[in-house]
Amino acid sequence: MSNLRVNLSEGELATLTPEEYAAWKANQFTNVYGSNFQRDAHGRPVEAGIGSPGNETANHWAAMRKYDPEGYARLMAEKAPKEPTKAILKKDHVSADPPVLIVKPKRKGNPAGLAKARAAKAAKLAAEKGGA
Repeated sequence: MSNLRVNLSEGELATLTPEEYAAWKANQFTNVYGSNFQRDAHGRPVEAGIGSPGNETANHWAAMRKYDPEGYARLMAEKAPKEPTKAILKKDHVSADPPVLIVKPKRKGNPAGLAKARAAKAAKLAAEKGGA
């Protein structure tokens, strides 16, 4: 079989040998899911790319909000942070996207080293003012 990219009828599939059928089926998965698709623990192809779970588009969220408000509210509740003190929800967010969570970053660095650097900068500024 030279061209495995063709759509075969049930009768044509029945005439294939097991090796040809396996090659045809693998080629069909490659055509549908891409050349580098992955499988889950059960052997099913994993969805990836635009529109897949975790990569929803703005149109997806707009349609959910419009046609399935209960489902949209449930999904937003599932995506809500577990510790609300660490995240702030933008109240004026009006678009098709889901609400934006602003997470305040933790400070990096050594607080004692930061205090020393601030003290050195203050001393330098005081010396410049006094010398000028």
